Amino acid sequence: MSDEETKKIALLEQAAYEKKSELSQHPYLAGNFRPIRKEFDLFPCELVQGIIPVELAGGQYLRNGANAYFPPSAGEGYHFFDGDGVIHGVYFRREADGRIVPCYVNKFVQTDVLLVSKKRGRTLIPTIASLIAPISNYPVKLLVTLLRTISICYLSSLSRLSVANTTTLFHNQKLLATCESGPMMRLRAPELETEGWELFVDEHGEGLGVGKQVVGKKLGKSGQMLEEWTTGHPKICPVTGDLVFYGYNIFAPPYVTHSVVRKDGTHSPSFKSPIYGVQRPKMMHDFGVSLHHSIILDLPLTMNPLNIVLAQPMLHFNRSLKSRFGILPRHFDGNDQDQVKWFEDDEPSLIFHTADAWDEGLNGQQYRGEQEGDKLVAVNFYCCRFRTSKLVFAAGGMPAPEAEEKLSRELSDVVRLTYMRFSMLEQDPLRQDNMITHAFCLSAIPFDFPVVSHSYSMRQHRFVYGCTLRDGQFDSALEGAKIDCIVKIDAEALRRRGIDMTSKGVLQKSEEVDKRSVAEVLAQQRAGSADDTIQVFDLPREVHGQEPVFVPRANAQSEDDGFLIFYVYDEAQLLPNGQAPDSSASQLYIVDASKMGCANSEDAIVGIVQLPARVPYGLHSSYITAEQIESQLQVDNRNAVVIQEALKVGKTRTRSATVDMADRHERLEAEVVREAARQTDLTLWMWCASLFWVLLQSMGFSTPRTPTTIDIKGSRARMSQRPTPQRLLSHGL
Repeated sequence: MSDEETKKIALLEQAAYEKKSELSQHPYLAGNFRPIRKEFDLFPCELVQGIIPVELAGGQYLRNGANAYFPPSAGEGYHFFDGDGVIHGVYFRREADGRIVPCYVNKFVQTDVLLVSKKRGRTLIPTIASLIAPISNYPVKLLVTLLRTISICYLSSLSRLSVANTTTLFHNQKLLATCESGPMMRLRAPELETEGWELFVDEHGEGLGVGKQVVGKKLGKSGQMLEEWTTGHPKICPVTGDLVFYGYNIFAPPYVTHSVVRKDGTHSPSFKSPIYGVQRPKMMHDFGVSLHHSIILDLPLTMNPLNIVLAQPMLHFNRSLKSRFGILPRHFDGNDQDQVKWFEDDEPSLIFHTADAWDEGLNGQQYRGEQEGDKLVAVNFYCCRFRTSKLVFAAGGMPAPEAEEKLSRELSDVVRLTYMRFSMLEQDPLRQDNMITHAFCLSAIPFDFPVVSHSYSMRQHRFVYGCTLRDGQFDSALEGAKIDCIVKIDAEALRRRGIDMTSKGVLQKSEEVDKRSVAEVLAQQRAGSADDTIQVFDLPREVHGQEPVFVPRANAQSEDDGFLIFYVYDEAQLLPNGQAPDSSASQLYIVDASKMGCANSEDAIVGIVQLPARVPYGLHSSYITAEQIESQLQVDNRNAVVIQEALKVGKTRTRSATVDMADRHERLEAEVVREAARQTDLTLWMWCASLFWVLLQSMGFSTPRTPTTIDIKGSRARMSQRPTPQRLLSHGL
């Protein structure tokens, strides 16, 4: 681009940002939830307390999260899951003299959505809040928003809607950022520069969206785009190095696929394996993985564009549906659907985050495999479970429907660490009428953002770490949930206690094994209580934390022998109007996980690093080691990143195997988007008119039932008789 075009874009961005400067009072845009704009290259930071453990030397702590580049104006909708991905990292640089210098870096993930949004001066993706509000509130506005997005995407050849704002992970010498509306994005550590999309293309040309098409075969290239969608929470096996993930979409069957990519990048027999047992489009944010199985969560949270025709929100919690859990072998190839064993719970539930899963063999111990003479008896599962859908609405700063609010009050529903046991053997001694032999809460305290020691994951182990609050709960709609305590739960001890209580008839389904509140746990901890199954690290007043990550100590002697690392922000820095000034800053805490039960939480602090900037409250953390950073594949400046990209050449769409970031920027910002900006409005209104006609028909307005042909950009789209709600329901929609 010319200097003049670059200046014009900069002015457009600044004007748009200033227009939004009337900061919204939305709870997830206020205070330290407020998005940041400034990016930092590796910036040396000051260690203000304690030490930096030698185990961290050369490694990097990362935290991903949603950060709207163009935040909404006051009065506009917003949701905690909205926003562009920004990675905040602290790299523990090793100096020649042996010193460890913490260096802060933050970078926007340069997704196609962000690049197009910058060019247009406004965000491209509609807020999730618009998908959960009652359709009767603003049907026309919702349709216009959705169709505007579709039109821009079509005219821009923008086939990837991922904002890469969920988490990060390291696999096969690559650092990846995730989001479930597209493929993973490859980054470069420690600088956190964006390199390109990762589609896991193997030597045979098979990958997500390339090779044999599994998803949406009748949709052609649109189906290829849907095939690229992957969960925001892939799992790395600590034993084999396998990357295990699923893909889901809401437009075309199969709605869910399962994939395993081995440590060396080759595909397992389970790659894009269809799971036909999921018969409706659902929102699926996480899943469970053990050493031998995956657990697919088919819960009542439907996410169906055609809900609009049924006068329901697009994202709708359907309480008439059961909670279903599909357990399948890790290397399930999709040919024998009977290998997926489905378990049903009559009570609807909502699970956004899972902690871990493990396979149980004979005598209640870790399953060793049939070759060792063992038998698979059950699959055990830890998850953060709601019994109502309040969180979906609360994260959008809006109350849930009255019926859901009332039920939540009756159930005293908060998210709790829940244990579930799925019986896999008829001779299971704990098996009774229901193959889900147990489903109880380990503790009464609110608990989310679960973390386990990676080296112990997917197997029977003791500890689950996570976040809680001294007061309140995570699904409060009127103010953003702010974490002020980090928790360590001895899940194995409470699991065994719960199974014993169940056998004696003193613990019922969904009840809590440990009924203490956070305040009660802290009071007993300070008094030196012997019950250490729950340990709480409470932050100073007005200081709030984020999801931690566990890093083991060198030559660790126990499962909890290591460190928890997380960002904190002192809200004493807030302005009188409650907003976080740009001059305020966050800190990085390093805490000894084995000392979390201290009477004085400060005794568990190993080190505190002062950062040069504020880290907004966000989503998920990870840690990459010095060895992983050094092992990253070298990437040349041009045509060395193997990705797949949709290109627009005149009116022809082709697919390329090698495109570097410079090419992506130039094409998207200078050519494709310019054409989209010229042509969007007319096409948008044509789409609005045609879809509005369909909605009028579905609502019973009397119009001729003759086929109507509409010519859109030279292609002919034929619409037949109206899609009645009965017809949609008959198709499982």
